[in-house]
Amino acid sequence: KLRGEVRKRGLSDFGVLERDAWETLDREELLTPVAYARHGMWHYDQPACLNDGDLVVREEIGYRPWAELRAESESIHGDDANPQILYHHWQLFWLGELQDRLSPSVLWGQLGDGLKEFYEVHAKVASAPDPLPLEELRQAATGWQAIELLLARVQNVFFPFERGGPRQSRWTGSGITGLTDDAAEWAMEQLRTLDYRALAEDCGVEATDLAATYEQLASAGLRIDPTAALFGLLDQVNRPSRERLSGHARLALDYYDASRMIRQWHQRLGSADPLPDIDELQGAYGTRLKEKRYGTLDIRGNRAVLPIVLEEYGLYPWRVQLIGEGDSEIAALRVILDQGYGLTFETLGIAVTDMGGADIPAKAERLLAAFRGYANYFLLVFDNEGKARELIEELLRADVIEGVSDDQRKAIREEAAQAARQLDEPDARRAALRAALDRANDLSQEPGAAPEFVLWKENFEVDNFTTAELCQVVVDFAAETQLERFALDVSEVEASREQASRNQDEEKGIASVILTIAEKKNAGFRLSKPDFARRLAQFALTNPELDGKRRPILDLAEHLVQLTWADRRLAGVLRG
Repeated sequence: KLRGEVRKRGLSDFGVLERDAWETLDREELLTPVAYARHGMWHYDQPACLNDGDLVVREEIGYRPWAELRAESESIHGDDANPQILYHHWQLFWLGELQDRLSPSVLWGQLGDGLKEFYEVHAKVASAPDPLPLEELRQAATGWQAIELLLARVQNVFFPFERGGPRQSRWTGSGITGLTDDAAEWAMEQLRTLDYRALAEDCGVEATDLAATYEQLASAGLRIDPTAALFGLLDQVNRPSRERLSGHARLALDYYDASRMIRQWHQRLGSADPLPDIDELQGAYGTRLKEKRYGTLDIRGNRAVLPIVLEEYGLYPWRVQLIGEGDSEIAALRVILDQGYGLTFETLGIAVTDMGGADIPAKAERLLAAFRGYANYFLLVFDNEGKARELIEELLRADVIEGVSDDQRKAIREEAAQAARQLDEPDARRAALRAALDRANDLSQEPGAAPEFVLWKENFEVDNFTTAELCQVVVDFAAETQLERFALDVSEVEASREQASRNQDEEKGIASVILTIAEKKNAGFRLSKPDFARRLAQFALTNPELDGKRRPILDLAEHLVQLTWADRRLAGVLRG
C-alpha cells in the first residue's frame, strides 16, 4: 500500500517487485519500518498480535533481515506465510527528501562548454562521495522521525478534520479489541478531553517548537506544490476530488494536512493568536488583508465566502440576476444580445428569473435578498404598475439593490444650476433648470442610469415602439406565414385598447390586444407573446431609433452587458 501511495506522489518505489532497495534503507537506519508482521497484520486486535509475536515493533528489536523474517514465517505458517513490512503515512515526507538527497544534480550550466564537457562533469557529480554522508543522512532521518511522532500522536483527533474539512469531517471506526469499544466515540472524546499542554510536555516540545514545525511543513508544501497559485480554490474542493491529484501536488496536500494538524495543536495550547494559515503565509493576502477581503479568516469549507473565492479565479458563475416581470423583455433581450452582440445569457453569466406577471409576490424582497449570494448585480425590469414601484423602493431601502441616490440627483441639479447661471437669456436659464429637475426626478426610469432596476413608463411594447410599428411587425409575420389578405389598422388597435380599459376583467396590454385582434381576423394566425417580443427585438436592431432617440430596449441591453463586465468586488461576508 505504501508503494502505491509513493507512486501517486511521483516518488520512486524502486522498481516492480523490488524489495532489496527498501531493505537497504531499513538496514542502514535511513527509512526504518514501524514494525514487522510475520503473518500479515490484523489491525483489529493489535494486543494479541503483539503477545503471540506475530507483530514486533522495529524500534524494540532493531533491524531483522527480511529473508530471516520470511523463513520464520514459513516455518510457522507454511504456504500461508505472508510476512509484511509495515510503514506509516507520514514517512512519505522523509522518503521524498531522502530521494532528493540521493539523486545526482544536473549542472545545466556546463552545457555551454559542449556535450563532452557536460557529460564529464555530470559523471563526477553523480559519482559516490567519499566518504559517504551516511551519518548526515541518519541525522536528517532522526529529525523527521521526531516530526512523524508528533503527527502520529495527534492524528486520531485532528486528521479527520483535515481529510474532510471542519464542516465535512466524519469519524468512522468500529471497536478495536483491547483498545476501544467504539473508535469514533473514543476519538471525539479524546478531542474534547486531551490536555494538549501536558501532551506537548510529554513529547518534549513547547509552543514555539510546534510553531516552527508548522511553518516548516507548510513552507515545504508550498515550495513543491505546482498548484500553489490555485491554493485558495483547491482548498475548497471536496476531499475525494482533491486526492485525485498526483505527483508533487498530491505530496503537497500531505504537507498541508500535517501542518494544519500541528497548527490545531498549537492553537489548543492557549495561544492568544492562531498561527497564520497556509494561504496567509504565501503573501498574497496576509492575515489582515485576508480578513478585510473575506470578512472572516474562516475560509476553508466556508460556503458563505465561496462566491468571493470563485470570483478571485474568474469562475463565479452569475454576474447578473436578470429578473423580468414577464417573458417578453427577457425574450427580446436574448435576441438583441445574440444578434446585436454575438453573446448569450449563459456565456455572460446572466441568470434569468421570470416573475410571471404584474402581480409581485408577497415578501419578494426576501426572495431577492436571498439571491444576493448568487449574483454580483441584479437587473429588475418591471412595468410601472401594481406593486412594482413599492417593491423597488423597499429593495433600495434594504440595500438589496442599488439605485440612483439622492446625491446623484443633487449633483445633476447643481450642475444644471451652474450652467444656467452662465446663460444670458432668462428663458434659456429656466429651461436648463427645468430640464435638470425633470431628469433628476425621472432618473430612476432611465435604463442607462439606474444600476439595478428599470421601470418602463408603461410597458415594454409601448415604451419602445409606436402602435404603427407594432402592427407592421404583425403584418410582416402574417405575410411570411402566407396568410392572404391580412391587414391590421392602428385605429382598430386603439379602439380595442379603449374597450379593454373600460372592462377591468380583460387584458389591456397592447401586445395582447394586437395578438387577439390578429387571431380573430384569421384563424390561422399563431404568434405567441414571447415570439412577438423576439420579432420586435429584431425590428429594433434594424431600426434602432424611436422619435430621433435610441430605443430604450437597446440601451437596456447595453446596460445589461455592462453590468456583466462591471467589477463590484464582493467583500466582507458578501458585502455585509
